[in-house]
Amino acid sequence: MKPTALFARIRGIAAVAPPLLVALCAAGCIEPIGGTLVKRDYRPQVLVAYRAEGDFAPTARYYLVREKGNLAVFEQEEDGTGVLMERHWTDAYGDHFAVWAVQGSAYEILVPRDQRLAAYRFVYEPGQFTLETRAGVERPVPRMLTEASTALVPAGVELRAPIVRKTPARDAQNDDLFH
Repeated sequence: MKPTALFARIRGIAAVAPPLLVALCAAGCIEPIGGTLVKRDYRPQVLVAYRAEGDFAPTARYYLVREKGNLAVFEQEEDGTGVLMERHWTDAYGDHFAVWAVQGSAYEILVPRDQRLAAYRFVYEPGQFTLETRAGVERPVPRMLTEASTALVPAGVELRAPIVRKTPARDAQNDDLFH
């Protein structure tokens, strides 16, 4: 079945979710399970850059990247920081990536085998998923079918530079780093 057919079949509750970094830092900037918080100087090998459609934070950018020889998804904030989703498994639909926080929400991104097609972002609120180990990978499994809250449409392969907001405390040397 094509991922677009999967998206059309899935019904449930779509949630407007904050960016991963905001959601994780609301609890004191905890390190996500299945991923890593990255600093603004992170420069991965980008395989696909996505344009998000649907419910998502307007400041978030999404990328399929290669990190240490493995696939991952990078959700980047406008300042360049973000979350690297490294928990990875594959199935007939494609590559899945997930992160979650203890007592918090879980986030999953499905990238179809044909990476020219749209990927999908799912949000599972606390209590709406369980953690299960399948094929040797611990991952969030929704308790009910859940609609993707965001479609990620391929839009190139370029990592966008962080947006630098000028403040009186920032010196000219730092301004030149990102322009």
